[in-house]
Amino acid sequence: MNAGDEGSVENWLGSTTIYNERRDVEESLEDYLLRHTRLIPRDVVSLGNTLCQEVQRHRAVSARPLPAATIRSAVSRSARRFGDSQLAQCANQIAADLMPRHAAVKGYSDTYIGSQEYTRGIKDDLLTLIAVTLETDVFAASQMKVLQTEADSFFGASIHLPAVLWQNGLLGYDCEDGECFYSLTEMDQFDVPLDRDMYVLHPCLLDTVPGLRSDRRRPVRPYRRT
Repeated sequence: MNAGDEGSVENWLGSTTIYNERRDVEESLEDYLLRHTRLIPRDVVSLGNTLCQEVQRHRAVSARPLPAATIRSAVSRSARRFGDSQLAQCANQIAADLMPRHAAVKGYSDTYIGSQEYTRGIKDDLLTLIAVTLETDVFAASQMKVLQTEADSFFGASIHLPAVLWQNGLLGYDCEDGECFYSLTEMDQFDVPLDRDMYVLHPCLLDTVPGLRSDRRRPVRPYRRT
């Protein structure tokens, strides 16, 4: 889509770039918006609706382009929703994996997979683990081992937390042309590759996990599904 087209991001939001405060860099606005979604249609629509509401409010009082701070705030709120939703998916997966083998037969499976309070507790544990263990959104393989060790104390050794985060699109790794996250088109990589030097968390977690910081030393790079 070319700048100046009727349906372009520039025509809609008034700019083709935005200052990324977390990385201290000016980057493509389209890349910035998409990277904070899970690259699924409902996220794009949700973020678009949020931004449309901001545009309507702003145009009611000013003819100037939507301020970058307003765009960043809207993206942050949306990203927090996406991150919360995806961590809830991780919590549900962990709850199901922790369920005793014959729980369904004996009639108490809802304790594990039907209790919102139980899964909410797991989600809170995930927030704590990520915030305390990783601190930044980019980390070395050695730190991922620490994450798993800490996860063992919360959930037991049967839960491989990095794999859960990977399968739910929250954990990726460096590849030649960007940052790679799990995709259903690559079923042979159902488990997170353990031979990488550096790993990265999905950008939406920066708005979801309290205290998680962005590594400013790392350049902004595109991310893609594997």
